[in-house]
Parts: sequence; structure tokens; C-alpha cells
Amino acid sequence: MGNKTLKLFILALSIALTACFDNSRDDTEVIEPPPINESVTVNHFLRFINTQASLAAGEYVIVVATKGNEVTDDYQLTIDYDDGTSINFSGSWISSGGMDHSSVDNPTHPISLAVSGGLKVTLTSTADNYLYLTRNGHIIAEDDDSAGGSNAQMALDNSKISSASYANAYYQAVDPNAERTTLSSWKTLNGFDNGADQHLTFRDRVDLGYGRDMYAKTRTDGGIAIYIENYVVQLGPGDASTYGPLSLNAALTANQNYFIGNSALEYSPIDPNDATSDKIVKMFFFNIADENGQRSRALEVDPDGRGFKAMPTPCFVCHGGKPLPLNPDGSFPEQSLRSAKMNILDTEHFTFSKTSGHTEQALQPAIKAINQLVHSAYADMQGWDDAIQGKWNADFAIELDTGAYAGDFSAVEYDKDFIPIGWQKNGNRPDGIERLYKEVIKPHCAACHSLLGTNSGANRTTQINNESVSLANAINLSNYEQFISYSDLIIELVYRRGQMPLSLLNYTTFWRFPEAAPTLLASFLPGFNAFDGNGNISPPQVPVAILGENRTSTSPVSLNASASILSETFSWKLLSSPSDATGVLSNATGISTVLTADKDGDYTIELTASNEAGFSDVEQTVITINSLMSPTPQELTFSNDIQPIISACSGCHRESENFAGIAVYFNSSNLNIYQSVLERVDLNDPASSLLLFKATTLNHGGGIRIKRDTVEGEQNYQTLLNWITHGAPCGDDPIVCS
Repeated sequence: MGNKTLKLFILALSIALTACFDNSRDDTEVIEPPPINESVTVNHFLRFINTQASLAAGEYVIVVATKGNEVTDDYQLTIDYDDGTSINFSGSWISSGGMDHSSVDNPTHPISLAVSGGLKVTLTSTADNYLYLTRNGHIIAEDDDSAGGSNAQMALDNSKISSASYANAYYQAVDPNAERTTLSSWKTLNGFDNGADQHLTFRDRVDLGYGRDMYAKTRTDGGIAIYIENYVVQLGPGDASTYGPLSLNAALTANQNYFIGNSALEYSPIDPNDATSDKIVKMFFFNIADENGQRSRALEVDPDGRGFKAMPTPCFVCHGGKPLPLNPDGSFPEQSLRSAKMNILDTEHFTFSKTSGHTEQALQPAIKAINQLVHSAYADMQGWDDAIQGKWNADFAIELDTGAYAGDFSAVEYDKDFIPIGWQKNGNRPDGIERLYKEVIKPHCAACHSLLGTNSGANRTTQINNESVSLANAINLSNYEQFISYSDLIIELVYRRGQMPLSLLNYTTFWRFPEAAPTLLASFLPGFNAFDGNGNISPPQVPVAILGENRTSTSPVSLNASASILSETFSWKLLSSPSDATGVLSNATGISTVLTADKDGDYTIELTASNEAGFSDVEQTVITINSLMSPTPQELTFSNDIQPIISACSGCHRESENFAGIAVYFNSSNLNIYQSVLERVDLNDPASSLLLFKATTLNHGGGIRIKRDTVEGEQNYQTLLNWITHGAPCGDDPIVCS
């Protein structure tokens, strides 16, 4: 046994002995996770790739206005940034211009955001005041009196799907009568005062690594309720390698030294006042008991020691959830509310005890019973009205659940070797795909991806691998052909950016032996080229310089590298320009720069992103300057320029029985069409926006709608890309932008 192994063994043993003999606990002690240097360490876990930032990086102007005209008074302005810094301004109105963001009589304060995110701006004065945030003269946000009294405040979240307001809106939606604010009240409401129907204890070794003490029950309304006591024995916070077997021992002994809280899932009517309404999955997390012995409901959780995230987003990550930003009135969107599902209990993902009553064999009946409950929920959701927007296609999840029990739950034990039809070898599929399923897809992908996708567009097919395949629901990876249609994206997200898998333990397990699962997966990806400097496959550690797609623009052009991955420093070069032209970059280093050019034509820009580990990556993009562009990129708005483009999509994206369940409407029936489009925009990485990806790839039930190899298609693409890059403003249409 090596010294390092011996030290780890001694440390683990000491913790185990502490668990056995020391039941004291200091609840005031806070174990801080180690600081994570994101320039050298992947740290995206339990967060969606598109965080739905409120603001794009770039230049903005705060306009300090008043409700009335010609007001004379003093004011104080406070700007709070995401990084914790604040700036205070004092100013005055001599004769204000009233509620007019363009009035020269209203003071302005220019600000710059280096990265996408949020902002809080607070205006205080004895005068009745008003705030605007503008970009290129367009209103991005505005507020009247959110700071209290007659004072204005714009509070724009860093993430519109992970914030205290998001968590509060979610709990208000799933518990409108405030009947589930503590674990005890939740248990009473779900009938656990009379005991549980099923009980099992195990360690989840794929998702979070917790020791889990699980209790399940069928509700009186036919729904389902499950709560779990979670235990974690950590050698160091935020280190997935420490989520080991000792967590199972802690759960078996209910050792409160390592108890971290209760998670709870409930499948019950969406309308608590209507027992016949559709049932949905509702998710809760309850804290460690307070001084009164109550386990209160948590607004945010830190499941992996990598920082707190607001509910329910970290749970949505692997429960098929689709977190959309809040509705304009602040309520939680129904499509998101309906999107979460329960997970199948896959015994291959668990570690069991060898003690009597807790072995895998002993727990098989309870596991089967819970999986039958999960199946009933899947079948119930499959029976929802087809017209419900974003309705999930449960076919693959049902196949996974029933297939593991001989197809009809006639088998006694869960079959770990079951392979779904879409992953079985046939004449058109390559050798080894069943191994690919067992060693990569099943342990690292299927549990979460099987809960994604919709019903709509299933009748549209394309040819892949000599198979006629629908790609409308390809995200659920129900067959090899759907999986391989994402090969380019898999190479980018898994091997280059390290943004998949989305849980820390799953990611760490996948990369523990690069020559195993990562190499096997790579062998099936056409054109794979994500090798390290030695020609090997290794965990992501090299920066990924992200500069975006080639763009056509007027001069000047802002360029931003903040979407780059595993990067800390940046350098810029102008590699080429038209003959006799002069192009100048405002910064040779830094996260952003501005190209100023005096002639039309192509300018090639090179970005080099580097990190502390000594690695670097280079990306080039071509900026085509066209001084005759009209409108200019800065002038683009949704109401004037984007809505006419997406109106062509309304043939399918509308309320119609031919496209029942389609996730978004792009026609006039959608009164919140601007928000619906924003939900499909990535302000951090514009070129990765779903709005662009769907329209330009086959992974779309409607096929390729923007053909970039045509003049019209490329023009539409550039219009969309420039609009997103410049903050995606709505414009001044009184109906669409109200």
C-alpha cells in the first residue's frame, strides 16, 4: 500500500470511527468549499449551460428620470454588480425630462458589463423617480417604484432561472396554500404520519454520491410521495472522490454528523383545489432541523459542495426539468411546472449494504414497487392532452422502466443488462453499439436524457445510418441514430468544454479512466479530433477560445471573449484586412476589444485564450464590414427585424392539431412572443442560442429552416446573431414590448 493510499485509508477510518462514537454536532460550523479556479477546473455542475442571463456583456446607459416633467431635485444612484462591487453616484435634475429615456434633460450614467449576467440599480430621491437601462438607445429594462415609496429599482438577476425570486415563485406554484413549508407538514399532507409503503437504504454512486434513506408512499388521490434522508461523508467539500461508501454507513445508522437535509418529491394534482387536475412532479428540499426541531423548506441548495443554486433548478438538471424564466407577472411558467419527472431506480447506479435486510436482493421488492409507481406516473403523463405545450414523449422512459422487468413487470428483479430496442445491434448499426450503451449511455446519459424531449414533430423523419429517424425528440437519445445526430455537439460539450455530464460525480466517474468510457465514446463520433497535445484523449483542461461565428457588421464592432471556457487571460490580433484598409483593435489584451475599420471588406481577428496551467487555445473569426447595412446591428430590434423572420416558423409553431404539443408558438396567438424568443437566446454565447441551433440543424422537427448556404438564409442568420450579440432588445412596439 502506497503512502498516499495509506493516508487516505487512515483518514477514512478516523472518520468512520468518529461516526460510530461521536454523535455531537455543531450546527453553527460552516465548512467552506475550496476555492475553485475556473480557468483550470471545470465547475459548471448542476447548472444549465444557458443560464438565461438577464443582460449580455457590453455597454449600457442608465437614464435617471422622474415621473413628472421639469423636476428639480437631488438623487443618489447605487449600482450593485454580480461580483459584489458597488458604485454610488450623486446627481441632480435641473429641469428633468420626465418619463423619456431619450430626453437630454435626464442625467445618464454609462456602464460596462465585461460578462453577461445581472445588475441591481437603485435610485433614491425625494422626487417621484423612474429608471431606464438602455443599450444603443433601446430600452432593456425600466422601473417605477420597486425600491419602495416613489423610488425606482431595477433588480436584474444574474440568472433568470436560478435566483431567490425563481425559487419563491416555484414554491408558490407547487404549494399555493403554504401547506408544505416544513418537512413535518409535507409528511402529514402526504400521509406519512401513518407510515411508508416502501423503505430502502442505499448509496447513489452515479448522481450525487449520497447515502440515501428513502421512504415512498401512494397518496390517497393515486399520486406518489417520496422523501429521502440524505447523508454525505466528505473528506473535503466539493471533491467528488470523497463521496464514498461511508455515506451509506451514515445513512444506515442515521448518523446526524453527516446528515445534510431531506429531498422530497410529490406527484400530485397541479391544482390543489381540483383533485381531478393533471398530476405533476413537485420538488422540495428541507434543511437540517433548526433550534425548534423544524426542518424548513430551502430556497437554495449546495448538493455537491460547489456552491449554492436556487431551487428547483439543480433538481431539474436530472429530472427532465425545463427551467424557463418567470412569466412577465412573476409567476412560474406552467410548461416548466409540468416538465419535471421522477427517476427510475436503476440498481446498477447504487451501492448496497451487506447487512441483513439491506442487501440488494432484500431490497429488490421495494425497488420494483417504486419503479412501478414511477411507471404509473410516466403513463399518466403520457395521457395528458396532446395540445399541452411541451408535452413530454414518455415512450423511451417507459421502455427503460418496463424493459428492466421483462417488459411487463413480471420479473422479480431489476435486469441490469436490459438493452432498449434503439440500442440493439441491427444490420445498419456498427459493431459495439450495445457495449457503447452499457458502458457510456446507460451509466452517464440515459437517466437524465430519457426524461427530455416532446411529442411534437415525431412524424418528420430524416435518413441517418440508413435508418428513417425522427430527430424532433432526439434529445432523449432513445436510439443510436438520434444519438449520433448530436456527434458534433457531443465532441464540443463533453471533450472540449467539459459542460457534460452535468453532475460532479458523474463527470468525475466518466473521466476517471480516459482510456475507458471517453475513448469508447470517441470511437463512435465521426470526425473526432479533440485530442490533447500528445494525441491522447484526456479530461478538459485546455482553454476553449469562444469568439463566435463570422459576422457581418458596420464599424465599429465589439468583440467579447467572456464565453470562453477554462480561460483566464486573452490576447487579440488583427491578422488580415482588405487592401489599403486600416483596421484597429482597441485592446490587444483583455476580455473584450473593439474593431474600428475604415473600409468595407473582410477582417480576420484572432483570439488567444490562456490559463494558469500553461495551456492556450486560438480561434479566428472573420468580420465583414459593410457600411451600407441597413438597419445596422445596433439598430436591430425584435419588433422591427426579428419577428418578421420567425413569423416564417409559425406554420408549425402555432396552436394546431397537426403540431400538437409544440413547445413554443411564434404566431400572434402568443401574447408573450418576445419572452418566448428570449428563452431560446443565450446572451453569454450568442452563437450557441437554441434559436440559431434549431433553425440551422436537423435536430429539429421542422428540418433546417435557415439555410446558410443561400443569400437569404445567411442574411437572416446574421440578423439574428447581431441582434442577440447586441443584447436582444425588443423595440418600442406598444403591444409586443409592453
